[in-house]
Amino acid sequence: MAEQVLLNIPLERLSLLMRTARERERGAAPAGAQRVPMPRERLLRELRALEPPQRVELLALAWMGRGDFEPHEFPRARAQAEQLISLHPTEYLADLPGLADYLASALTSLGFRLDRANPQAGLRAPRPARQWAN
Repeated sequence: MAEQVLLNIPLERLSLLMRTARERERGAAPAGAQRVPMPRERLLRELRALEPPQRVELLALAWMGRGDFEPHEFPRARAQAEQLISLHPTEYLADLPGLADYLASALTSLGFRLDRANPQAGLRAPRPARQWAN
C-alpha cells in the first residue's frame, strides 16, 4: 500500500525556518531589522517553537536533503529521526551547516515549489500528491 507524504510543519513556518537558517549561515540579521536577536539565537527560538513531531520531521527533511535518504524513503527517514533524535535537537539543527539548502533540496524532491530567485516568496503547495511505497 502506498503512503502519501504529508508534512506536519506549515509551509509558512518552513519558509521562515529556511530564511532564518540562511541568515544564520551568513551571520547577519535580516535586512531592515532593528534590535533583533543574533541569527543563531533567532533560529534556535524558531526551532524551539516547533512541536516535537515537527522537529523530528525537520530533521528527516534535513537528512533527506543532505542525501542520506531518497525521496521515496521519507517515511523511513522520519521514523529513524524519531528514534535517533538527540537530547538537543534544536541545537543540532541550528548548527547544521547547509540546513537551508538541505531543506530546499528535500522539499523540492517531495514536489514543493520554491522560488529560488525570490526566497522571500516562500514555498508553494506541492504538485499533485506523490505516492510512496512503504
